[in-house]
Amino acid sequence: MRLRLAAGAFGAIMLCAGAARAEDPKAFKLTIDGVTVDIDPGEDIDVKLGNGKTSKVRLEHNDFATFSGGTFSFVHPSNYSVTKTDLGDGIAQYLMASALGTLVVVQKYDKMNPVSLNQLMLQEMTRETVQAGGQLTQQPTTRKLADGKELTGLKAT
Repeated sequence: MRLRLAAGAFGAIMLCAGAARAEDPKAFKLTIDGVTVDIDPGEDIDVKLGNGKTSKVRLEHNDFATFSGGTFSFVHPSNYSVTKTDLGDGIAQYLMASALGTLVVVQKYDKMNPVSLNQLMLQEMTRETVQAGGQLTQQPTTRKLADGKELTGLKAT
């Protein structure tokens, strides 16, 4: 009796899991001539348009994407995402990270000049690695932007 009950419960769970899996949300919505469909990158689907015609569509990632933070933008590999966090007091942080630990951090300050914070930021971002025995080398660096402006900062490896 107990075995039948356990088997029945397992079967019900599997049916529910299968039904839930079938309704997984897609990553994107694609709209063509007012017809919206859910789609994942790399997926081929048939879309019935408003005029009755059916078209096969596919959504693919570009190799690179441009992220724009309003007053700045940068090109990055499209398989990485950039997140934005409001740190308060007019400070916004944009972060892109790889699985190997490579980070790109951009902080936008509306109310102050943050140049004096460069060394502090570097210490905070590398503290655990240095405490674990990692070696840190740093040097001043500059980068010229497309509009001719030059950014200065620190490069650490």
